Amino acid sequence: MSKGEKANFYNIHLKTGINYTYTRPKVDYRFLGVEFAYHNEFGDYQKKLEELIKVDDPNLIVVNQKSMFTYHLYSEYAFKSSNQDAFTVGLYVGGLIGLKETDMFSGDATYSGITLGLRLKKYTISLIYESGQNQIRSSKLGLTYQL
Repeated sequence: MSKGEKANFYNIHLKTGINYTYTRPKVDYRFLGVEFAYHNEFGDYQKKLEELIKVDDPNLIVVNQKSMFTYHLYSEYAFKSSNQDAFTVGLYVGGLIGLKETDMFSGDATYSGITLGLRLKKYTISLIYESGQNQIRSSKLGLTYQL
């Protein structure tokens, strides 16, 4: 990316899942959960990745798939301070379903992560640290609202 070049990145993310929860007065333990998600990425950054794929450079590896499906298995503890408020800690592992193989990339794409969350009534603030193959790491901060 050049200085002054737009690097906007947008994402639509739809997720569904199921888990088994063991509930106690002060702790909820989600033994095992399975989630599936659909991601669609777009914006100026995606356009730049498309341009880079066309560059003939053997040292440049670009894995770019605008739409993708993922799965992950997870386990989580929720330490409750009340019926509506809790602190959560979780671990997960997952991967991409149907990743397109290219001349530059083939094989599995797996990841794992740690989640921390603070639920206050219907709002949840979450921090996610994720690590994938080839030493790719990311941190995410999120805010959700329960309908």
